[in-house]
This record gives sequence, C-alpha cells and structure tokens, in this order.
Amino acid sequence: LDEVRVPKDKLLGEEGQGFEIAMNAVESGRLGVASRAVGLAQACVDIASAYARDRVVFKQPIGKFQMVQEMISDMVCGTEGARLLTYKLAYLKDHGVRARDAASIAKMTASDVSLMAATNAFQIHGAYGVSDEFPVARYLRDARSPMKWTRAHALRILGELKVPSSVPTLLKALEDRDSDVRNVAARSLGRMKLQAAEEALVELLGKHDQAVSARIAAICIEMGPRTAPLLIRTLREGTPKARFWAARILGEIKDARATRSLGDALTDKDADVRSAAVWALGMIADRASAALVEPLLQDSVWYVRAHAAEALGRIGDPNAVQPLAEALKDRSWWVRKNALDALVRLGEPAKPVLLRTLNGEDRFARDCAVEALMTLGMPLPETAVSDGGGS
Repeated sequence: LDEVRVPKDKLLGEEGQGFEIAMNAVESGRLGVASRAVGLAQACVDIASAYARDRVVFKQPIGKFQMVQEMISDMVCGTEGARLLTYKLAYLKDHGVRARDAASIAKMTASDVSLMAATNAFQIHGAYGVSDEFPVARYLRDARSPMKWTRAHALRILGELKVPSSVPTLLKALEDRDSDVRNVAARSLGRMKLQAAEEALVELLGKHDQAVSARIAAICIEMGPRTAPLLIRTLREGTPKARFWAARILGEIKDARATRSLGDALTDKDADVRSAAVWALGMIADRASAALVEPLLQDSVWYVRAHAAEALGRIGDPNAVQPLAEALKDRSWWVRKNALDALVRLGEPAKPVLLRTLNGEDRFARDCAVEALMTLGMPLPETAVSDGGGS
C-alpha cells in the first residue's frame, strides 16, 4: 500500500498500538493452533487404545505388550500436559491478560505432542495405518499440516538439522521484532554445534537487547570450554558490551586459559567490564590472580570493589586478609558485606586482623569484625562484648 489514507472513524484501537493489537491476535491464533493439536492428540489416543484392545497377536491383544503400552502412555501423558497448557492460555485470554509466553509454550508443546501421538498411533496400527479403513493416516497428515510451520518452529527445526547453510537465516532471525523468534533462533544456533554458528553467536554478544544477549550467553555457557578461544578474542577486541558478556561467560565456564586476558581486562576503562572480569577471576579461583584482583578494592566504582572483595574470598589467598580488613571501612555496605564474607571464607588466617580491627575507630569495621568472629566460632575479647559490638 502506498499513500493510503484511512479516516479516523475506521481506526482499530489507538494510534501507535498496532503492533500490540497484532500480537494479541497472534496469541489468539496460537490458542487455536494449540486447541486443534490437543483435539488431534486425543483422537489419536482414543483410536490407538481401541485398536490395541481389539487387535490380537500371539493369542493376546497387542495392548498387553509393554512396548505398545509405553507408546500409549507417552501419548496420554503428553496430551494431558498439552491440554492443561492450552486451558491455562485460554484462561489468561478470557481474563484479558497478555500471554505471549503462555501462547508460545502451549502452541509448541501441543503441536509436538500431536505429531508424536499421530506417529505412535500410526505405528500401533501397523499396515492398517495406511488404509482408509482407519482415520490414523489422516491424523498423521493433519499433525504435519502447515499449522506447525510457524517461523519459530521452522527455526527450531533448522537448529536440529544442523545444516551450515541455515546459519545466515538464523542470524537474520535474531533481528526479528518477535522476542519468541529471536530466542528460538539463538537457541537453534547453539544447538547446531557448528564452528560457524558458534563464531556467529559469540560475535553477536552485546549487539542485541538484554533478553537476547542473556539467551546467547546462556547458550555459550552450555557449549562450554570449546567457546573459550572465541570469548578470549572478544574480551580483547570486542565492544564494551561484548567484553562484559565475554568475561561473564568465561567466569561461568571457569576456563583457566582466560586468566591472563581477564587480568588485562581489570584495567579496562569500562567499569562494567572491570566488574565482570574480576568476578570471573573469582569464579576461576586461581591463587596467582589474587595479586591482580587486590588493587580493585580501591576502584572508584563501588560494585567493582564489591566484586573484588567477593573474588578474593573465592580465591582464598591468606595474603588478602589485610586488604579485606581495610575494605570493612568502605563507604558501601555491599563492599563491607562482601569483604566480611571473604574473611569468613579465609577462616583462621583472618583472626589476627579481625581482632586488631576491633580496636579501631571505625564503627562499621568493628561491627563487621565482631560478626565475622562470631560466624567463625571464635571467642570475642571482653572489651568487644562489653561494648555491645555486633548486637
């Protein structure tokens, strides 16, 4: 349409709400797809159960065989689960609640269950499955009908096929307006376990909204250490957002190969990157990195200092006791809390410093020291008890 003018009295909804109205219609459409799929699955359960009771082989109904019983039980369980999800979606729609997630879950689950039920019913019928005497062949055709081939489902299939030529299609889908499509595309790229797909995923770190970036990060974590070289390169050469996500993922997979690069990132201009890098070093917990982490207790940004204190506690270097004791005087409650937890982690080596802190002038530090000593089960000096510290 080009230069088409529509009178105000013909406007559906309010101006600027077109996408929301369209998505509401999509949810209603997904409810219809899920409902049809549940009905189809139930029909398959009914016809397969009846045939299993009537068909006799080796002087007994085939329903007596455990393999047939297992197939029917899978059909029943799947159908009941899909039905409840569909009822939930219908309830939400009846009460005017936005149900994007519920709609996607119900549609996908019910569609998958209907195909599984139709396939099992076809197998149970054996040669009669292709006969017009029973409707099972039609059920199988219906289960594989275009109602399943929405964009999200098609992208999921591409991920399962693991065809390298589909990588560009999945990458393009990451820019789709529909968050369901973006999430499925990211998940499919991770499922492919192809080098090209993994490289593409890592390159996309930080280039999308928070939800998609978190999904990509979760997939990279699932892929494990094999993505470490790509993430290390991103940590050195990527944008600030990409460096942040790369550091977080390296910390989650605890890959010691990244220690040097994470140490270099501790001097990054971006506070989020410094924070992620010091947190990652704490997760890796290499004793040699304690000397790199310690200076960040003096960082100008409070959450960097807080993560530095947490990291030193995880690393467990006794030489960090004194710097952590100084951190008990920090202006930020979160820094003091993490420093306290770190000293408790260090245990016995922290006791002398904690006892000295009890005699200091800083009230916050004294209270933290009392709490730490009590947590460690160490007796408090009489002066600390009489002062009411930590009460």
